[in-house]
Parts: sequence; structure tokens; C-alpha cells
Amino acid sequence: MLGSLRPLDANHRFWRMLLEDKIRPSPKPPPANTPKNILDVGCGLGSLCLDMAQEYPTADVYGIDLKPVPFEPEEIPINCKFVTGCIFTTDAFEPGQFDFIISRDIRSEILVDKWGNYVRRLFELLRPGGSVYFVEMDPWPRTDDGSLPANDAWVQYSEAMQQMMQADGLHFYGLTENLAASIESMKPTSKTVTTYHAAVGKWMRGSFLT
Repeated sequence: MLGSLRPLDANHRFWRMLLEDKIRPSPKPPPANTPKNILDVGCGLGSLCLDMAQEYPTADVYGIDLKPVPFEPEEIPINCKFVTGCIFTTDAFEPGQFDFIISRDIRSEILVDKWGNYVRRLFELLRPGGSVYFVEMDPWPRTDDGSLPANDAWVQYSEAMQQMMQADGLHFYGLTENLAASIESMKPTSKTVTTYHAAVGKWMRGSFLT
């Protein structure tokens, strides 16, 4: 089952390609700083959890999502555990339990006025000195030279999507500023922002994405 499902997780493969096949958007930490308890919030199919369980075999890796992962127990590494539930209400985790938390592609699941609560909840679960990574995409179409016209069909589609998302209370486009403000309100000891540009189009199709 695992072999047939993982190729379908194109979103996970997209992020691995964009981050040059790294789990974190930074080099792997030295052994002394290797995480012992890792949490993936909104883990989806669980592919990132499986990768982290392999990369950090001495760590306990947890994934949480509203839906159960599609794996049989024997397909899940012994150091990887999945919880079905909501990060706001679950009692599966203790405050300060994790030294590495990753939140990836949650923008369509958190209401605009709940981002502050969401960030606060993750910091609550983080141990002192731990790290939390927020990895989000702003899918608004743009070109490096600014040549994309305002009447382009893709731009018009994005404008319609933005209006629809805003009507539902979601911040699908331009999330970065609100997210950065929520993080800053927690007064982290350090903060690094890294921006990646992803090319999109049929010409991008290759062995990694097919």
C-alpha cells in the first residue's frame, strides 16, 4: 500500500524538490542538536513524517491531521506515530514536548482570525530552545520581470480564488505578513525568513514530478 500511495503525494515531492531534497529549509543539525521529539502539524498522507522518522531514527516523530493516514500499522516505522484530531483540542501532547515542530501548507485550514491562536498553540508545545518551522506558499502568479499582464487568465483566476477564500474567512494569498506578525508576537529568540521561487508550467514536468 505504501508503495502505491507515496507517488501520489505530489505536494510532498514538490516541497522536497523546492528545498533541494532537504526536510528542513536549513542544513541538518549536528548530532548534539538532533531533535528527540518531532511534530508535523497537518501531516496529510504522512509522507514527511515517514521521511523524518528515517532521517532521525533516534527521534520520536508524531504527525497529526484531521483525517487518518492511509497506512497499515506494519508500514509505519517504530519511531513514528500518527494522531487523528485537531491540534487545538487534542490532549495527545504535553506542553513543551517537542524540540522540532513543522507546519507546512496549513493556509487553507486556518481561518484568518485564528492564525495568532495557531502560532501560540505550536509555541505552547515547543520546548525552550526548540525550533518551529512554518512553510507556506503564496500561489499568486508573478514573473521576475513583471511582464505578467493584469488581464492574464491566471491572474484573473487568482483574483476570483482570493475573493472566494476571503468570503470563507481563509487567507490563501499573501499570508506571509500576518504569519510573520503572529510569530513575532511570541518573541522568539531568533527568526529566519527564507523565500523560494517556484517555476510553474508544463515545461517543468520531469522525472521528479511525473
